[in-house]
Amino acid sequence: MKEKDIGMLIKQLYDAKVKRANEQLKEFGITFSQFRLMIYVRECGGKKVSLKEIERRFCLTQQTVAGIIKRLEDKGFVLACEDEVDKRVKNVSLTAKGEESCKNAIDCYQKSQHLLTRGLSQSEQQELYRLLTIVLENVNL
Repeated sequence: MKEKDIGMLIKQLYDAKVKRANEQLKEFGITFSQFRLMIYVRECGGKKVSLKEIERRFCLTQQTVAGIIKRLEDKGFVLACEDEVDKRVKNVSLTAKGEESCKNAIDCYQKSQHLLTRGLSQSEQQELYRLLTIVLENVNL
């Protein structure tokens, strides 16, 4: 019996989304991974965000987060500095250049998001989101 592999389909969908996003975000000098982290820092309302918070939020290793932040810092998009209270903690904040880049890249990203659900009605989009949320919860049990 040949069974459909839903997990593989989800992975292929995600990989295709990341590939397209990387192509579109190239003009802003960032990758999809970098963009996601920048948006998270931006959505934290201007407060400094620790590398640990980013690791937990995105389920990434310390090395991965440190590498992404280092590249963003080298490009002038973020500033990473020691916490004033606990020197072991490193905090990240967006620079003016990072904020501007985020604003410009968001429209591009939203267009790619709409491609995912092109041809689906609003109720179908909501149902797809509901079903995918259930699938995610099943995996995280």
